[in-house]
Amino acid sequence: MIVILTALRFEATPFIKHYSLKRDSSYKRNELYRNNDNSILLLVTRSGKLPSAISLTEFLTTYKLTPYDHLINVGICGTSATDNIGSVYLCNRILDHDTAKYYYPDMLYSHNFSEAGIETFSVPVNESMTTKESLVDMESSALFVAGSTFLSPHQMHFLKIPSDMLEPDKVSKNDVNTLILDSVPIVTEWIDHLVSLSNAETSAYGFPTSLFPEEQKLFDTISESLRLSVTMKEQLLQLFIYHKLIHGDLSDIDFCPPIGNVTNQKRKILFEDLRQQFLQ
Repeated sequence: MIVILTALRFEATPFIKHYSLKRDSSYKRNELYRNNDNSILLLVTRSGKLPSAISLTEFLTTYKLTPYDHLINVGICGTSATDNIGSVYLCNRILDHDTAKYYYPDMLYSHNFSEAGIETFSVPVNESMTTKESLVDMESSALFVAGSTFLSPHQMHFLKIPSDMLEPDKVSKNDVNTLILDSVPIVTEWIDHLVSLSNAETSAYGFPTSLFPEEQKLFDTISESLRLSVTMKEQLLQLFIYHKLIHGDLSDIDFCPPIGNVTNQKRKILFEDLRQQFLQ
């Protein structure tokens, strides 16, 4: 399942039309839309850190997502760079302006977007305010924190389309609709790719996978040798799938089971080394 999050109704309209989504009348607090097979849902969270966090938390409490479902926040944002206007950016870091804390979505999946950092404010940002990141909005950090209670960082994605040079009052609903509409082809192509992964077959572990027997054996060896937690097994399987999509197989993956006791610290180090190998 893919859950698209937009702050505003007119940001959602192009995706509602593209995927032929219908309003879920049983969901009362916010606008929720879904397609016929429930592979695509769209939630309008409302604008601002607190409203969006409350909306997402309520949704994730009501709908129990699996480790292979994804949240994709799509919407406009401000920018300090003129040449950013109208482009689609995948945010690789999120700065909460109020707490000065950074959050990092796990960039596990291949994509064709430009990457950038985004800074989330509690109030609309204007050109007189100082920003540390080239993109600014009012939801991303709150959505990441709320989503992290239920999901792993690789399940949350933030796609932003700059609409103005820190002059939000000059942007109309029609401007927003046009920017989003122009971005629909590249955004939905990536969403459809994630849907195909999300709908993959389920293995004996209950994880979607299409591993061959020898690949499953490698998965089991790594999991048992490193005594991986359920969450780390989920991340490992995502790495398996990603590497297969990019390289076709796992023949270049080299894993030697560690000797002796695997402490928590050692496990984290070995798993990170293995992760980097999969992502090469």
